[in-house]
Amino acid sequence: MLHTGGESGTATAAHFHADLVERSYSRLSGVSSGHGEARRMKGTVEVDYRGMNGARQYGWYVPLPEPGERVLSRPLIVNDMVIFTSLLPASDAPCDMAVASWVNVLSLVDGLTPRRRNGDDDSAGPVLDYNQDGVLDASDQVDSQAVVAVKVGGETGSLRLEGDRLEVDVSGANGSAQVLDWRIQLDATGSTGRVGWYQLR
Repeated sequence: MLHTGGESGTATAAHFHADLVERSYSRLSGVSSGHGEARRMKGTVEVDYRGMNGARQYGWYVPLPEPGERVLSRPLIVNDMVIFTSLLPASDAPCDMAVASWVNVLSLVDGLTPRRRNGDDDSAGPVLDYNQDGVLDASDQVDSQAVVAVKVGGETGSLRLEGDRLEVDVSGANGSAQVLDWRIQLDATGSTGRVGWYQLR
């Protein structure tokens, strides 16, 4: 969940789900063999931070759809994106090792698919090199949709960015370890602009 926090000139304001915009994942069916299950983000309506079309909205949140799915590590903030992993434990026991994980890449400001150029279309380009061929192009989309989350087997560790490559350590139940990486499209279409500010005295 993301929100803007306290408002300028007021005591710390508490904001709840009703003040935020709910986002929703949708699983993509036509996934590439050997490249993991994939998700897209539904919707295109941005968060109305200024309340121009009704009540002011203070951010967004996304329910994690799989049973027991949880976020246990800090997200990585890169340009206009928030990148995080979510784990799927083998059971409801909180200390069980994850049997699978999702690597998620969303718009920091709106929780939507980060805007990337795809030919003449400024909003439908691939964000993540889903098929891991080193090229960001239409073949990284599934069902003509940009992939924002990829499922991997095992438990993921911390994320890191090396140039334009997103890397994550993955541990298997049998003690195996590997590093997975994807090219990531860092450049957004247009400019994000100022999200918020604080006056320092």
